[in-house]
Amino acid sequence: MKDLHKVVFAKFADNTYEVKTHFVHLVEYDKELWNNLIFFKNYLNLNENVRREYLNLKLDYVQNNSSGIGQYTDHKEEFVKRIYTKRR
Repeated sequence: MKDLHKVVFAKFADNTYEVKTHFVHLVEYDKELWNNLIFFKNYLNLNENVRREYLNLKLDYVQNNSSGIGQYTDHKEEFVKRIYTKRR
């Protein structure tokens, strides 16, 4: 998901900066992206089958790719956007 209205911070395991342990995404409060992300979280929490589908999508990426966060985000973009449309 390419979005210019988001800031991402990462915490690393040590000073090599190779292993990230946490990601923090900052977005503008109560704007479109904020509302989409809250909806996405709530939708997954309420729908076990969809949550499992999302997990499998993420596991598929990890098992078959090692290209990095940009490609990971691209891999799940269609799924995430499909959930966002349910908000409207």
